[in-house]
Amino acid sequence: MKVKRIINLVMAVLVVLSAFPAAVNAQTLQNNPDGIQIPDGFSLHYIGRYHEASPVINGMIAVSSGEARTFAGRPVWGFVNAETGKEVITPQYTHSGYPELRDNFSEFVRYPRYFGNTVVLRDALGAVVFNKQGDTVVPYGKYAYISVFINGYAEVRTFDDKWGIIDEKGKEIFPLGKYISNGIEIGVWGPSGIIPVTRADDYSATAINVFGKELVAPSDNISIRSPSGGYLDIWDLETGKDYVIDNTGKKLFTHDRERVLFGFSEGVCYFQQFKPNSQIGVEANYLYGGFIDTTGKELFRLPESHLVHFLMQPWYKNGLVKTVSPDFTHTAVRSEYEHLFDKTGKEVFKTEGYICEVGNGLVVVSMPVFESGEYVSDAEMLHNLSTGKNILPEGYRLAGEIENKLGREVGADFQSGLEPVDTLIAIIEAKDYDGSMDYKSFMDKLKMAYINVSGDIVVPPGKYKKIAPFTYGKGRVQDYNSKWGFIDSKGNEIIKPQFDEVTHFVEGKAVVGIYTDEKAPNAGSDYLSSGKPVHDYMTDWYILVDETYTSQVKSKSPATTSPATEKAIPTTSAVLVDGTSIAFEAYNINGNNYFKLRDLALAVNNTEKNFEVTWDAKSNAINLISNKPYTAVGGELVKGDGKGKAATPTTSKIYKDGKQISLTAYNINGNNYFKLRDIAKAFDIGVTWDGKTNTVSIDTSKSYVEE
Repeated sequence: MKVKRIINLVMAVLVVLSAFPAAVNAQTLQNNPDGIQIPDGFSLHYIGRYHEASPVINGMIAVSSGEARTFAGRPVWGFVNAETGKEVITPQYTHSGYPELRDNFSEFVRYPRYFGNTVVLRDALGAVVFNKQGDTVVPYGKYAYISVFINGYAEVRTFDDKWGIIDEKGKEIFPLGKYISNGIEIGVWGPSGIIPVTRADDYSATAINVFGKELVAPSDNISIRSPSGGYLDIWDLETGKDYVIDNTGKKLFTHDRERVLFGFSEGVCYFQQFKPNSQIGVEANYLYGGFIDTTGKELFRLPESHLVHFLMQPWYKNGLVKTVSPDFTHTAVRSEYEHLFDKTGKEVFKTEGYICEVGNGLVVVSMPVFESGEYVSDAEMLHNLSTGKNILPEGYRLAGEIENKLGREVGADFQSGLEPVDTLIAIIEAKDYDGSMDYKSFMDKLKMAYINVSGDIVVPPGKYKKIAPFTYGKGRVQDYNSKWGFIDSKGNEIIKPQFDEVTHFVEGKAVVGIYTDEKAPNAGSDYLSSGKPVHDYMTDWYILVDETYTSQVKSKSPATTSPATEKAIPTTSAVLVDGTSIAFEAYNINGNNYFKLRDLALAVNNTEKNFEVTWDAKSNAINLISNKPYTAVGGELVKGDGKGKAATPTTSKIYKDGKQISLTAYNINGNNYFKLRDIAKAFDIGVTWDGKTNTVSIDTSKSYVEE
């Protein structure tokens, strides 16, 4: 019996030991699946077998097990950390969209995502919050409702309808129920942190920040509008003088009641001026419209008969404003024209059609088509603002979906502006669905192509079965074997089509999948096709890493590697420093905004976060000195020419308070440009980004918070 036990023990040990090399070999095979060819400069990393996977968003990947739960039959989700490739949240939670963001897009996104360091997962009965380590921040059922987190804060509501704010650690900022929400959701107040509320004790009106500080003295004689672009317009019913405050409560300027403000965007605000002591909103009392800055100064007035329609929000976007004017000559295809003006009031574009979207030096126009005086349909056009030319080939339209026609996709941190970018534009045949076949088959028959910003065809129609919009200089293409790969901006294949599923590249990473023979748990159910067509099979998912992207953002030693030249694209974002709009010469390099170091030093000078900059030519070193006033050397805050530049990595050593630090920096025309968030982190300066208004806010009264 004893011998038998020993034999059984030995056999068990052998079985266990034999499993180790098999597991290692399995992982090796998974990272290098048969038949998959990965070129130099890229690598493949297996993350697991799931039904669906999202793009990399904020360093995390949403994954679905293929199961469905709750009465709605929604899929359940978990998360994988994109850096480690490890699952941190097991798929078991549903997702119901993010309608509170009010961007006409996020409520339709199939997968959940992290905002900052947290993710909120909700169903019809409650919500739960996790951090990036997979730890529970707010347990399920504690609140009836939790919004997404914006700039580290979310709004919550209890089951007895008490409202409040929590931070990323789940801490309640003030006693719940102290204030009553005015119904303005976090998608509106979150970017600026100004929250119009009513006090629960006396029902007086006020506005608070995310810390619960009252920015406005509570009163029954004020009417508070919705915050916009980091500012709040308050109607003083007692004095008849209205005023605007920033997110610190500072009063910036006053204005007469007859000047009606329509909200700030990119540091400017559209207004309508009515006759003194007249009833506003009456056409006979209207004098003119125009735009002001954050000091109340008029930037320009609209030409006579031009209007900014109330449905044309935001009023100012990508550095341009859209107006409508009547056609007095009656020669236009419709009764009105639409125009684009820049911040100086100069007209840069005019059309008889409808302006739909503007970005990256392009404008999408929907042109009504008439036959024999009768409206027939709309033809889509894409104009290059530099040339005024429609660059869409005849018979084609843009291939983007929802609001990503110019390349925007959730999680891609798409930066649009006035300057064209070196990416391709996806187009598809403009044919109407006639109902003769199912819609998917109809769409599969349409030819697709890529053009550049000049309208030149780079990838001819029909070369690929399907194509998708570019992100980070890479486009997705599907061949006629239904396999996906990637091309560059010249149309060259950089990853040949070989995957069954691919996402767009973000932060140098794409998520790619290979179907297996294993059916998903809910194969054939309705949920698999709700929101978008989804296959029935479990998929082996991988992170495809662009190693070149990683090496570009790291400092290189000049002794071993020649500095790589990058393309620096002028940034058109509005920049507010402690609530004041300041024009910087800034550039976007590889998806990040870079500012001239001395510009930043001057901008925060004479604040508690000021810092000095000195240059040591002998040591090839930049010295940054905390809490010391900056000494201007000339050339700071000089307006750029708006043209793209060549940027090379800075080879200088960087010291902060005598200690060498590592920061990503580029040299452009002899000046050092640093990533804004790097400098903000180094000197503990608050920085926020408002994607809706394309505005960067630098707040020296706040501490730096990680994205």
